[in-house]
Amino acid sequence: MTGFLRRHAALVAAFAVALALVAFFALRIGHHARNWPGEEPMAPWMTVGYIARDLGLDPREIDRIAGLPTPEEAGRPQTLEEIATARGVPVEEIFHAVEAAVRELRPPPGDDHR
Repeated sequence: MTGFLRRHAALVAAFAVALALVAFFALRIGHHARNWPGEEPMAPWMTVGYIARDLGLDPREIDRIAGLPTPEEAGRPQTLEEIATARGVPVEEIFHAVEAAVRELRPPPGDDHR
């Protein structure tokens, strides 16, 4: 075995460097995955379905509680900005309605009685 290592020192060194790089990037990916932000802040371009998927909630329940049109009623999924424009209100008003619906649908933190 020692003879092999001496005869192929460059190959062994290249393998060790490659192994070190793989370990470095694997640790880095693991660190980023562990610290992934999760929920995105609401933005005007988002639809209720997009927000619901991000939070693991039913989009039709958010629509119902927030008093928003469903995609079936509107003919297609609408962005929060489109809903606000159609109602003639600031998009922040729609944000508040969606946030209130989300608070109603999500269990309080620490409530594990599912």
